[in-house]
Amino acid sequence: MIYFTTVKDDNFTAEYKQFNKLTRTLKGAIQTFVFRLDKSSPDFAEMKKTYKLTKFGDQKPELRFYPNQLTGEMKDKASFAILFNKDEKDIEPIISEI
Repeated sequence: MIYFTTVKDDNFTAEYKQFNKLTRTLKGAIQTFVFRLDKSSPDFAEMKKTYKLTKFGDQKPELRFYPNQLTGEMKDKASFAILFNKDEKDIEPIISEI
């Protein structure tokens, strides 16, 4: 699972306060990565398209799940967004999507 954000510093957990709780809950079962995108980059729009980030932007992080058993283009095609409210304390809706 990848957490996409535009936060530049290492304090992305301030953006989504339940991030550490989520990663502790998923520990061992699902690998979690953080991918920071620079919104001022000329490739920003292309990166959003490549990673299928539809609701992504300032203060709007996005989670995407990528199935482990697939690789390459098939993995990208099978990936899906996990809709979540970054201000919600309950991580169960995210867990149930996975």
